[in-house]
Amino acid sequence: MAVACLVLGATGAWAQTVVVDETNASWSIGGESGTPTFGYVMGPGTPPIGSGSVNFQLPAMADGAAVGSGVHNGLRLADITTLTYSTYQNTTPQAASLQFNVDYDDTDGSTAWQGRLVFEPLTAGTVLTSTWQSWDALTGTWWSTGTPVVGDSAAAVACPQGAPCTWATVLSTYPNAAIHSTLGALLLKGGSGWPAGWDGNADALHLVTSGGTDVTYDFETAVPVTLQSFTIE
Repeated sequence: MAVACLVLGATGAWAQTVVVDETNASWSIGGESGTPTFGYVMGPGTPPIGSGSVNFQLPAMADGAAVGSGVHNGLRLADITTLTYSTYQNTTPQAASLQFNVDYDDTDGSTAWQGRLVFEPLTAGTVLTSTWQSWDALTGTWWSTGTPVVGDSAAAVACPQGAPCTWATVLSTYPNAAIHSTLGALLLKGGSGWPAGWDGNADALHLVTSGGTDVTYDFETAVPVTLQSFTIE
């Protein structure tokens, strides 16, 4: 059951914690390529909030899976002031990435698919194994998967995967960029070209905006855990 808890945050906005699990209809989880395994789980270890997390398992290099929501569609990227989350993984240097389905100019008339903006934790620090780590996505670099449309015309890709941009450069290059209003999503993803056998988790996605949003997404599982009893003689 998705539950929201409200407290007054340091910014003056009401800080909200939303549980994302199998019952939360605002979030979807699924495979994007290959045949990955994915779901909401307990652990691993001690997650940063709650007792669970979202998990992606990638048996093959082609496998990819994501969890995402369109709740923030239309949000201007320039309005984001905090964007953090935590990961746990069995190998390095990959850790679950954070991605937007993006509209590079939400003031023009184009509603075309323009790809994604992608943040990978390895651009913001050293990825470790078998431990929870927190990442500030606004301090790393971002790259584009598609073709930007600005002023209703195709624009040069300023931040390709081989030459990612800082968050400040993304905002200065595309000042009107937003999460796509109709095709948008805020996602956490693992895979699609990562080493076979990668197994990783994500939790505690925290988004704060200048417009008053202060929300933390707590990934959990609503599936009951069956405990077995035994007798010691």
